[in-house]
Amino acid sequence: DDDMPGLAPAAAPMLMHPGPQTGRVCELSGVLLTDPVTTPDGRVFERATLEAWLNFSPMHPLTGVPLTMAECTSADAVRQENMAYQVGVLSAAVLAQEEKPAEPAPVQQMTGPSLLGELPTIQNDPAAAAAEKEKKKKSKIRITSRKLIDAPEEMRCSIDGKICTNPLRSTYGHVFEKKTLEKWFQSCGSVCPVTQKPLRMDECQPDSALKKQIIKWLKETGQA
Repeated sequence: DDDMPGLAPAAAPMLMHPGPQTGRVCELSGVLLTDPVTTPDGRVFERATLEAWLNFSPMHPLTGVPLTMAECTSADAVRQENMAYQVGVLSAAVLAQEEKPAEPAPVQQMTGPSLLGELPTIQNDPAAAAAEKEKKKKSKIRITSRKLIDAPEEMRCSIDGKICTNPLRSTYGHVFEKKTLEKWFQSCGSVCPVTQKPLRMDECQPDSALKKQIIKWLKETGQA
């Protein structure tokens, strides 16, 4: 194309891609040109790359002669050429994706006799299943209500006085029901309900030992 300003010599590096078009690259950095400029001797560089070079050295990066950005002109034809090249690459990628062959059908498993032979069928024992279900049921402690006024004091939440099902112990030593304490913090902020001193939720740790005591007490009193 004879009317294209700022063409680089034939020996200029090119970014090669398969296809009818090839993108022009900066002769200094080797990256695809997006804002190209042409020097007085016809060399093409990326604007930002050349500006950075001239800030470091006021010389032409290839010939060594004095050079300023004011002497360089925008290479609009090269920019348009690269834009068309990029569109072509994207279009080719889309077409290749659309023409991608369908995945092969899954291989059907053989239905013939197994190499392990005929294995005996495991029969479910209704009595054993019922016993296992009852065992699991007994291992779970269900507390239908926290309104247990006869619970020991150390098992009660310090906010509402109800027995704890998920006890937390604060840094000050007080015990709280987790959900009750969360509601307290949401309403009153990060302050201890008992001491009125600063307290955060992450400072209160689960009291697993107390929870075991509560479960044991509930079993012994028949309230679990």
